Amino acid sequence: MIDDSATTLRAAIAAASERAGSRLLIEATADGCAVPADDLASPPAKEPYASEVRFLSADSGLLIQSALHDSADMLDRTSASQAEAARMLQKGDLPGALREIGGIVECWARVRQVVGLVAQASEAGLDGPGADATFTGRLPDMAKDLTSGLSELKRAVQAQDWAALADVLAFDLEDQANRWRSWFGELAQRTR
Repeated sequence: MIDDSATTLRAAIAAASERAGSRLLIEATADGCAVPADDLASPPAKEPYASEVRFLSADSGLLIQSALHDSADMLDRTSASQAEAARMLQKGDLPGALREIGGIVECWARVRQVVGLVAQASEAGLDGPGADATFTGRLPDMAKDLTSGLSELKRAVQAQDWAALADVLAFDLEDQANRWRSWFGELAQRTR
């Protein structure tokens, strides 16, 4: 417990954040149980929230650097999955391709989460990305291109346009995987 006067979750979060400084709060427990994400996003006014609230923090730069490396590795595996799903579609193995696509979509959702983490750390001035404006300036265009590719993937699945889906996987999203993998790798090197 950081501050005995912090009887609400909001007050406990504020005290922990102040004490953590440039470190990121990565975990919260109340009376030994994980604090629900909804409570963290919108802390209830309940007083007292719990008998004991504990927080775990991590160095923001190391956390971000680890997330960037993990994301680059994940994109390597996703590239292989995208190529396999495209091959399955070309061979007419629709059930197999659709199984692969589930994991592919999860990967791209994770990419968006990591980009959000990087943006938050940069805005907060934490020990995160030491990237210059030229480097980070590419992000909006990259995000727009990714959204376009994922929208086409969704359109092709909904329209059951399997030829277009195979093309999106083999070409558009493969280009995206290469771009994002490179960007994550460069950013990880710039992050301390």
